[in-house]
Amino acid sequence: ENAAFAEKCLFGVNVFASVLTPTMARAMVIVRGVPQTVLIAGYIIIQPLLGFESMLESVAVPSRGKFVPMCSAGTVLLNAITGIIIWDDWDVTNSHIAYICILLQILLSVYLLSDADFFKEQDKLARRASRRTFNSVISVKMLEPLDMIEEMEDDYEEGGKGSTYGSTDMHKLLE
Repeated sequence: ENAAFAEKCLFGVNVFASVLTPTMARAMVIVRGVPQTVLIAGYIIIQPLLGFESMLESVAVPSRGKFVPMCSAGTVLLNAITGIIIWDDWDVTNSHIAYICILLQILLSVYLLSDADFFKEQDKLARRASRRTFNSVISVKMLEPLDMIEEMEDDYEEGGKGSTYGSTDMHKLLE
């Protein structure tokens, strides 16, 4: 449980530092005086924290195939929220629907490239159902020739009524 908590903390630090660093750098240019000094101090504190997070991440995170894409998705999502709230992206965007659709497309692309599987249980059920269906089809296909052979054997035992199977008069068939 401690490893999962550490991974979540590293995720939070990674995402927030990745989003706050450029936001703070942009704000440093806009504001002057005490707010600028506070932003510079925050920036100076965040940079070593991000470096320390990277070192811990390399040791503490067991699955890079899940962690890195989740951090990317979290960064994109938080960056979009920050853009809307702080930088007024919503006001300068021509199409809000396009903004949301592109955000969803990016998040789905990151999901497709990751090792994460949110739909694992549903996928298992679908595979089981398709396996049962496949086995049923195979069973039916295997039974069809057996049924034909049984019919032919029944006809042969009855003396060839309705069938030419086992008939010694092959020349009659050729005529």
